[in-house]
Amino acid sequence: MFDSSEFIANLDKNAVKVEHSIYDYIVYDSSLIEKPFAVALDNDLDVKIFFKIPSRFHDVETPIGIYNPDWAVYLTRNGEEKMYFILEIKGSTNFMDLIAKEQLKIHCGKKYFEALENGVSMEVATDWKNLKMNL
Repeated sequence: MFDSSEFIANLDKNAVKVEHSIYDYIVYDSSLIEKPFAVALDNDLDVKIFFKIPSRFHDVETPIGIYNPDWAVYLTRNGEEKMYFILEIKGSTNFMDLIAKEQLKIHCGKKYFEALENGVSMEVATDWKNLKMNL
């Protein structure tokens, strides 16, 4: 399902080595947001596995176009292991800080995962520790 060519990176500039992902390295778009997020997920003992969803994985069709969430996280929560989160990582969790198209895609993405009724939720986060504390 995932093409390895999508993960070509300049390892000293836009990738971080991780242990608890399906990949050895996570390629990040932002050294200020995505890189620390990946490191925090990798260091969390409750996180069993995580990955950044490849950009070509377009699973969520919305009225305003295809939506591709950023991350999937499989963790232990309340003694149960399962996929809990599809995450959209932004510089802010305040909807008013996002452009209208991002707001609409996130809204549609949340409704999509709610409609699946499989226990997987979609969250918007700036960092992992803050999101986990507020669950």
